[in-house]
Amino acid sequence: MAIAKKLYEENLTPGQFVYQQLKEGKKYIPDFYRSDLQAELDKIWDYQKQFYPEILTDEFKKLIIGRGKLNTSKGYL
Repeated sequence: MAIAKKLYEENLTPGQFVYQQLKEGKKYIPDFYRSDLQAELDKIWDYQKQFYPEILTDEFKKLIIGRGKLNTSKGYL
């Protein structure tokens, strides 16, 4: 819960938080709430969609949401 609070208060994504930790020499990467990770994916997806609109479609996103790494790469890419 402390990590989620820090993300909210400092307006950080999980990726930004981990990057800060690694820059400070820390080697531990905490677990994050799924909602925080989903919010970061949404931000990245929306930004990158302007460069790859033919790939990053809403339909494609619906196909991969909730699937694990192995299932995501099978047959979709």
